[in-house]
Amino acid sequence: MNQRWLGPYRVLPAFLRAAIRSRVATTSLLNGPLRRKLQHTFVGRADDLESLYLDNFYSAFPASEQRTLFRNLPTASPYANFRRYWDSKLALADLDRMLFTDQKTYLIELLMKQDQMSMACSIESRVPLLDHTFVEFAARVPDNLKIRGASGKYILKEAMKDIIPTDVIHRKKLGFPTPLRQWLLDDRAQPLFEALEAKDGFLGEYLNVNEISRLLARHRSGKIDATDRIWRLINLQVWGDVILDRRKRGPISFGRR
Repeated sequence: MNQRWLGPYRVLPAFLRAAIRSRVATTSLLNGPLRRKLQHTFVGRADDLESLYLDNFYSAFPASEQRTLFRNLPTASPYANFRRYWDSKLALADLDRMLFTDQKTYLIELLMKQDQMSMACSIESRVPLLDHTFVEFAARVPDNLKIRGASGKYILKEAMKDIIPTDVIHRKKLGFPTPLRQWLLDDRAQPLFEALEAKDGFLGEYLNVNEISRLLARHRSGKIDATDRIWRLINLQVWGDVILDRRKRGPISFGRR
């Protein structure tokens, strides 16, 4: 959808689009959740692949934030593997190119996690829609049967509409949601923030703690919704302390009342 609307939007001069993008990022007229939604669209993004697609949906921290967040910015691109597959299929239409690249990158990681987590719980799981003959058939399905308007998986929904109730077929995708945003706005999240801001903590060795503090302050004030970014920092902090450094910094969790 971003790609579809980007064409008409490019009628505006580049400097004007940059000014709108900057305004979306900084204006006090927007609350955190609305700002976050707009920054996922062509209005809040630059029009190159890395900003519009990769920074937007693959990385919690866009390149501009990474430059201030890292104490020593890595020289290797985190998107090198993605670009290797994306650039190898220049002749494909955009949707097929995205699907091919996802199959070679994101899907492999997702299936690995699914296998590890299920086996960790002694569950033998299967993914029937990844039967190779079904995947080969799906690759040949025309784009207009994959996405119709704003509806994805169109052909699958049509095939199942007489078998599965309509409210189930068209129900919004939820995954396994947890109320992270509410948790991170709760006073009991303070021990988590203190761990992230500790200059002698794991993150302090690699990231600019002052920038982390600034991010937390803007999130708690409601100026931005940084839930995804903070959650990733928490996971990295805990993983680094427990797995790499084995530090004992006290409980990194919500306190009890």
